[in-house]
Amino acid sequence: MDDILVFGKSYREHDERLDKVLARLLDSDLTLNEKCQFRRQSLIFLGHQVSASGILPDPSKVAAIVNMLSPTNIAGVRRFLGMVNHFGRYVDKLAEKTKPLRNLLKDSADFGWDVSQQNAFDILKENLQNCVELAIFSPQDRTIVSTDGISVGFGAVLLQESEPGVRRLIAFASRCLTPTEQRYAQIEKETHAVTWTCEKFRMFLVGKAFHLETDHRPLVPLFSTKCLDDLPPRIQRFRMRLMCFNFSISHVPGKELATADTLSRAAVSQPCERDNDFVIEVNNYVNCIIANGNATENRLKEIAKLQAEDSTCRRLIDRNVYVRMASCKKECYP
Repeated sequence: MDDILVFGKSYREHDERLDKVLARLLDSDLTLNEKCQFRRQSLIFLGHQVSASGILPDPSKVAAIVNMLSPTNIAGVRRFLGMVNHFGRYVDKLAEKTKPLRNLLKDSADFGWDVSQQNAFDILKENLQNCVELAIFSPQDRTIVSTDGISVGFGAVLLQESEPGVRRLIAFASRCLTPTEQRYAQIEKETHAVTWTCEKFRMFLVGKAFHLETDHRPLVPLFSTKCLDDLPPRIQRFRMRLMCFNFSISHVPGKELATADTLSRAAVSQPCERDNDFVIEVNNYVNCIIANGNATENRLKEIAKLQAEDSTCRRLIDRNVYVRMASCKKECYP
């Protein structure tokens, strides 16, 4: 990527930052082309329209989709779905709305364009023309994560409150479950949904306290009072993956958790290889600790002493993120 975006809360701050960037470019003998734009209130950056009020898809790309004619073959359907999926973060219930079109991509299906496909085609165009504006994340505002896991997928919503009761949508996401994941117990699906959501929004959440909302009441004690050693192995692994996050959790009735619930029922993405690789990496790391650990009383005292001398560990202990290893020998094990 060779695009540079300089921003500021005021013209003065913007100009000061711009001077520093231009000086660095000059020192590096780099030249800017004539497409540069300065002091803009709104601009197109990486396919999105960015302004102080929020983020929207590039109007020219939306216009290209809206002006597309109805596909006459499978290739045309794939092209349209590819363009729509690129802006899927702005469209609610995307999987549900694209289903009539996706059915045409099945190996056993013959191409046929009828009323259901045309309606889906028109609805998607209309939704893109009237999509939701995403707010810009602010590190100072209270952050809320809403998550839901059902039999077929996960739904996740990242929100912020600049003032009590006024919530702004930062991002939303969803994905389908694999056949193996669909066979998990419901509590495991819900715990997995929380884990996947936090890792999905990791760049916004690590190092920041946030609040998690779920419509599955058993998750509240599981993340609040349950000892790690008392949990089933799969849930233990999910909780260990969440140890780098600092969050509180509360139960919210499903009807008040409508957005995340809707997204989970209309999951739009498949699990990626990166998710699977991360799980394997964590499992290998935990297994290595278990295999080589020596949880004697002297060993626990030594670990506690070293933790007390380490600034990072002290911060983790203060935030109640780190497992209380010195208080109970059993808690030393994941």
